[in-house]
Amino acid sequence: MVTTATDLETIVYSGDHRVDALLGFPAVWNFWPDGRKVLYYTFDASTGSIMDVETTQSVTAFNVAQQQAARQILQYASAVTGIVFSEVGSSALADVHFAATNLQGRTTAGLTSSFYSYYTDRNDVLTDLDAESLVYLDNVEYASSNQQPTAGSVGYEVLLHEIGHMLGLGHPFDTTYALPASEDHTNNTVMSYTDRGSPKSQFQAYDLLTLDWIYGRDGLGGSWGMNSSHGPTLNLGSTEPVIERGTLQNDRLISTAANQSFDGLQGIDTVVLDGLRSSYTLTRQGSGWQLQDSVAGRDGTDTLNNIERLQFSDKAVALDLTGAAGTAARLLGAVVGVAGLNRADWVGVVLDAVDSGLPSTTLNQLALQAVLGPNASHAQIVSHLYSTLYHQAPAAATLQSLTAALDSGQYTPADFVAWVAASDTNASNIGLVGLSTQGLAFVPV
Repeated sequence: MVTTATDLETIVYSGDHRVDALLGFPAVWNFWPDGRKVLYYTFDASTGSIMDVETTQSVTAFNVAQQQAARQILQYASAVTGIVFSEVGSSALADVHFAATNLQGRTTAGLTSSFYSYYTDRNDVLTDLDAESLVYLDNVEYASSNQQPTAGSVGYEVLLHEIGHMLGLGHPFDTTYALPASEDHTNNTVMSYTDRGSPKSQFQAYDLLTLDWIYGRDGLGGSWGMNSSHGPTLNLGSTEPVIERGTLQNDRLISTAANQSFDGLQGIDTVVLDGLRSSYTLTRQGSGWQLQDSVAGRDGTDTLNNIERLQFSDKAVALDLTGAAGTAARLLGAVVGVAGLNRADWVGVVLDAVDSGLPSTTLNQLALQAVLGPNASHAQIVSHLYSTLYHQAPAAATLQSLTAALDSGQYTPADFVAWVAASDTNASNIGLVGLSTQGLAFVPV
């Protein structure tokens, strides 16, 4: 494919404001005259390396945690763009370089400097291209957050942001077509300076849409994207990214191969997926989630807000652990123990009862009867619930005191279930914090 310098220097806009707001730099990686399909990266910051030569401040090599984070993000970037990244030991062999330094400016946590040069023949056709991208993390003002950039941390988001620049993404507020202020936040793009929710570990919907436009999901020298045989498109096999909104009712929203952004609004809303649960990576993103399918061309990478349930081909997962799913998990933990949460069919029955609005007193009583039968004595109820909560039988005095409270009518068995279910000990037993990051599996009734 013949490529000219004009092709390289021209930013091709899509007509979609979500994409065009992030296009601020020519996509040079797509323009290797020899058709190269690999980007080489290095952590070489030794004397004489490009990071050393191009920086007036002293540079230090990435530590182990920083290197691991960079590798993880590049692996993720490969999954969403198709680009092949290969690590090399020498700066002289690399296109992308990582190091830490004292960045100027007290608000600068990271910086990416990208530059290129080229030669052409008399017809303006590219004959040689040299491109470099230098990714820095600050090691003074932001040392505390940048030293251990684990997924979900501020430092990890900073590195993700800088790698976004390396891939050709600009800031949504200082490009030719800036985003409206209402859309310029990190729940839409990690390239924003306006934080929403918790730190991001993956690109957001607008970022993914723009990367589709630049690289076409099939990497460098592929059929789609900038300087490709078919050119850039937002309709990759009829899988254009879309924003799906629910209603005030209970909605079922269908995921496609597009990178979609779902907002269920009110009601109990379900996103339906094609694959097995094990094929997807679910990541908490502030008050919402990001769901990435590992199988290319199937369900894409979706952003989820106000979505309570996921329906995979093999199981369903409840995400509303601060709502109905949390109530169901706590009740099962109180009456059955943590083993009850491993029975997806039991979870489904209890969750259905909660969703249908069954009064908690009635539900608690039914749960007790299901486990102990309808004729259990107050002493049996106390002994069972205490043992489930504390993993040991109650002392005689404790058993007598709690049984007396039920015998007197001061409390009902359903009240006792509610107290156990709401306790911090029960939440710890069932791993409620962990469930809040991965959801609760269930079989729909």
